[in-house]
Amino acid sequence: MIRNRANISKKKIRALQKRFNRLQKKFDPLLYAEVHLAREGKLLTKATLRLGVPGHDVIVRARAETISELWSHLYDKACRSMLRYKTRGQNLKKKA
Repeated sequence: MIRNRANISKKKIRALQKRFNRLQKKFDPLLYAEVHLAREGKLLTKATLRLGVPGHDVIVRARAETISELWSHLYDKACRSMLRYKTRGQNLKKKA
């Protein structure tokens, strides 16, 4: 689900959806993804991404001046967070 308060074009929103569909295929336990977009001033755009995983949700935030830069920061942070989530889960299984 994408909440677009920054009035970003639908074409760019579709590109974002494709990118997070790839993220969902890459990481199995991902149940859902919510993106909240907002403008800060005239140039700066901020985004908050909530990734629904079993247990606590993973929340990622990013700010950038251009949309493509924002998508790239958000996607990279989400991948790192999901890798961290997966390794934590594997470590907990080993301890149990």
